[in-house]
Amino acid sequence: MKIIIRADGGTEIGLGHIMRTSVLAEKLRVFAEVMYICKHGCRFIDGIRYVKRQGFDVIELDEISLIGQLDKIQADCLITDSYDVNEVYFDTTKKVFPVTGYIDDLNRFKPNVDFIVNQNVYARDLNYENMAIEELFLGTRYALLREEFKNLPSKQIKADVKDVLVTLGGADIQNVSGDIAKGLYDQYPFINIHVAVGPSFIHGDKLKELENDRIKVYYMPKMSDLMSKCDLAVSACGSTLYELFACGTPVIGVVVAENQKIAAQKVNDVGAAFIAKDIGDIVALAGKCDFDKRFKMSQTSRALVDGWGSDRLAKEIRRLVMQRLGG
Repeated sequence: MKIIIRADGGTEIGLGHIMRTSVLAEKLRVFAEVMYICKHGCRFIDGIRYVKRQGFDVIELDEISLIGQLDKIQADCLITDSYDVNEVYFDTTKKVFPVTGYIDDLNRFKPNVDFIVNQNVYARDLNYENMAIEELFLGTRYALLREEFKNLPSKQIKADVKDVLVTLGGADIQNVSGDIAKGLYDQYPFINIHVAVGPSFIHGDKLKELENDRIKVYYMPKMSDLMSKCDLAVSACGSTLYELFACGTPVIGVVVAENQKIAAQKVNDVGAAFIAKDIGDIVALAGKCDFDKRFKMSQTSRALVDGWGSDRLAKEIRRLVMQRLGG
């Protein structure tokens, strides 16, 4: 069985699509040959390098003529995770590959695929059921998290906040991490701030300059350990939210991209996180997260994500492909 994943990542678009598909790819390669298709060019080099470091082969295709080049590639299944696609793309790929799937976040159009995955907490609010899609894998039950987020112990909520994690995804182009860290440092003299730096950060040197007795900067740490250590986290409202939920770490969420707004609203509504409007709001909310609020957030968020989403999804994809191949 051969499965191809179509995704991109880089300093401009972040690494979210690459990182979550790589988690699924690890599970898929237990029973299949797995390769990536990525756009060629310097804008996407960080994503390509990340995939190669995970041990996957990458086919680099020209950005302009990518769709036309796909029919020259043979595989049993194509899984696409990209915002830069449309109905034409999926109509074309459906003719080329026996099984096609789309890892989606927004339900902007009706793709011609065999299955759709939306791992987000709001997935069932988007009315996918109205589509004539063979299989739908919706919600945090299918959250694509790394192995380190499985079987974690219950979060012990402390009386006071002593350690705060700042994690703004894999790129943080605007260096919001540094501004948040400085704001917390200036306002709360008894709090230690831990800043996680992703693989596509371009402001790593500026963050390093902030380090002192209470601000520590971590370059691609083991996130489950760092999240579990901290009493509170300030996080972008992307896939990192679900990692924090698996740890049970209370969260102040911040929207750093347009596509994160719907997730921010939903996690706020269900009580899994507080959402801040800006850096001043983040700093203010950090002082309002008392024991009771953090305990409730931890209990609510932990119930949403158990860390086994990639295993569930890989099993379902294998079933679908085997059915189509007659196995």
